[in-house]
Amino acid sequence: MIATTDITAEASPKCSKYYLYDKLEKRLHKLACKKWSCPECSNKKLYALRKYIHENIKGWDMVRMLTLTMRSGDASLPPDEHKRYLLESLRRFFTYIRRKVKGAKNIRYIRVNEMHESGYYHLHILIDKYLPHREAYRIWNDILHQILPSHLTVGKEQMGSVHLALLGSGDVSKSVARDYITKIRVSNYMTKMNAHLEHFRRWSHSKSLPPLHRRQGSNGRFVFIGNEKEYRRAILNLFQNPL
Repeated sequence: MIATTDITAEASPKCSKYYLYDKLEKRLHKLACKKWSCPECSNKKLYALRKYIHENIKGWDMVRMLTLTMRSGDASLPPDEHKRYLLESLRRFFTYIRRKVKGAKNIRYIRVNEMHESGYYHLHILIDKYLPHREAYRIWNDILHQILPSHLTVGKEQMGSVHLALLGSGDVSKSVARDYITKIRVSNYMTKMNAHLEHFRRWSHSKSLPPLHRRQGSNGRFVFIGNEKEYRRAILNLFQNPL
C-alpha cells in the first residue's frame, strides 16, 4: 500500500483542472486545461503559436498573405454550419492548388481563423508560393458553389472573396505577418465563443511543416485523471489498491 507521504503533488498553473499520476515517482502532476477560453492558458497558447509561426516562416523566400471569406447566405447558415462548410472548402482548395496550379505542388501554409462580431469566421493564411489572384478567386468560388446547399448559391456568382498580398522576404515583413494573423485577443474568445465551438481548431498548418508539439509515449507510466471528482476517487483507490 502507498503511504500518504509517498504521494506528492507539484505546483501547477492556476487553472489546473486535470491530473496525471506518475506511477514511477508516485507523484501527482496537475495539468492546465489548455483551452482558448481560459485567460491563463490562451495567453500561453497564443505565445506558442506566435513562436511557431516565427520559427517556420523565417526560412521562406517570400511570404504572402491569403485571406479567404465565405458568404453566410444572409445569415441563413448558422455559425457552426458556416464553419464546417468553410473548413471543408479550404481543404478542397489546397488539394486543388497542389494538383493543378503550376509551381504550387509543395506549397506551405499556416492558417489562423478570425471571427467577426457576428460570430462568422474568415481565414488568414500565410503561404510561401505565388498564386495568381484571378485563378485563386475562380477556384475558391467554384468550390463554394460545389459544396454549399443549392438554395444559397442559385443566381449568385460570388460566394466568397479572395485577397492576396505580398508581404516580402525580410525579417520585418515576416514579423508583421506573424503579428497580423495572431492579433486575436483572449477577450474576443471569452465573450464570443460558445461551448460547442471550444474544440474548433483556431489554426492549422500544411503537413510539410512540423507539429507544434511532438507527442511522446509514456509506456504506461502515467494515469490520466480527468476532473476533481475522478481525482478524489483515484486518490482513494491508490491508497486501497496501489498501482
